[in-house]
Formats: sequence, C-alpha cells, structure tokens
Amino acid sequence: MNLYYTPTSPFARWVVVTILECHLPKPNLVVADPWVFPKALVESNPFSTVPALTTDDNETIVESLLIVQYLFRASASKSNKTKMSHELPLLGYAKLLLETAFRNVSLANHHPDHKTSHPFIARTQTMLTQALEKLPQYLPKTPLFNHPAHLHLAVALDYLSFRKPMLADQFLDEAARVFLSPFLERESFTKTSPKNFGTLLL
Repeated sequence: MNLYYTPTSPFARWVVVTILECHLPKPNLVVADPWVFPKALVESNPFSTVPALTTDDNETIVESLLIVQYLFRASASKSNKTKMSHELPLLGYAKLLLETAFRNVSLANHHPDHKTSHPFIARTQTMLTQALEKLPQYLPKTPLFNHPAHLHLAVALDYLSFRKPMLADQFLDEAARVFLSPFLERESFTKTSPKNFGTLLL
C-alpha cells in the first residue's frame, strides 16, 4: 500500500493515527505536494488531493473518511469491533470542525495581501465559533482510542490548538483538554505531530 500525504495535512494525520491505533500493516508513506500536481499522485488520484491510499490491489481510495472506513473494515477481523455507524453525530461534528478549521487557515494563508478579504474567511471563523460553543454537548466522557469519531475529534482539537491557538484558548475548557490529553500522549499522536510528521517512517 502507498499512502500519499503532506506533513501539514490533518486529514492524512487522522488516517495514519488510525493505521497505528488499529495495528494494521504499515503502508509506504509518499510525501506529495498536491498544489504542484506530482505525477505519481495524479496517476493514482487525478484530483491531486491527499490523503490518497493505493491498496495492494492497485485501487486508490481518496477522502479521509472513506480511507478510515476501509481501514476499520480491514481491522475488523482483529480486536477492533467498532462500527462506523456508532456515534454518527459526533463523527459528523468532528469532520466538519476539522474541515472548517482547515478551510479557514488555507483561505487566510493563500489570500493576496492587496485584495479585499475573502468573505469565506469571516464565514468560516463564525462557523468555528458557533461550533466550538456547542463542543460540550458532543464531547465524549471517556476517550476511546479505537473509535474513528474519537480519533477524528482529537485530531481536530489538536489542529485547532496548533493553527488557531487563540480560538483554542477561548473554547477548549478543562473537560476538552482532559479528553484530548491522553491522545496526545499516545505514540500514534506523537509520531504524527506537526514537527514529526514530515519525517515519519512507519
């Protein structure tokens, strides 16, 4: 298997964390910059997006949620019995929280200085604020390390802490930090932290 990823992609991080937590066979990690349409990535995924997983059957799966579904199914014969249908509201919340944060950061980073601010920057900021105000009602009481929604939420909250620290300081209360803390101590998260992800060897 080949996994195409970029070290700054939180979506790729969710995929790699899942591989490590499910104790699955390690793929070959291929760093790819989707902005420059690298040939190897485009041959597997013409949309030139990451993450993209090429299986041993030479099939390519794109979109992090679908890749994680594939990985959890692959681990079903092992000890993992978690079903993707469980806690769908939490999975939906975590996925949109990460996507909105990523979009907000990307728009701000690629915004020309001499142009009027893109309206989606303000819109995604408002969406993040509204979503984080409702975080307590989604926050699990007990963190599960083999649950896709819990892993996704932990990746999303850590991404916010890294990319939007002022927002994280405002909304991540003690309960949120208690939920996140045990994930950050796990090998799957330390290996895929922003400072280590670019040189990660599985």
